[in-house]
Amino acid sequence: MDIKAKLVKAFDSGKLKATFDVTLDNAFVIHGVKLIKGEKGDYVSMPSTSYKTRNGETKYDDVAHPLDAATRSAVHRAVSDAYFDHTHPMSQEPGPGELPFGW
Repeated sequence: MDIKAKLVKAFDSGKLKATFDVTLDNAFVIHGVKLIKGEKGDYVSMPSTSYKTRNGETKYDDVAHPLDAATRSAVHRAVSDAYFDHTHPMSQEPGPGELPFGW
């Protein structure tokens, strides 16, 4: 499966690091995927909807989510890579006196 993540918005403070649009096989897109800073490392949160139970407790259900660990891992990798590319931009051309990558 071809999974691509496009960074929509990055945040400088708080637990929410960025939001993404994730495209699956150039055929299906999921808007509102979040990269969140957790105590055990970054994790991906899928878009969700909230509702109140009879006793007034708020619950959340994912609107869309991976069905297996391999797909969940691939989505996490695509989102993490897109965030890394955003936070570590590389110039396309070497500067004066610099050798191109790989030399």
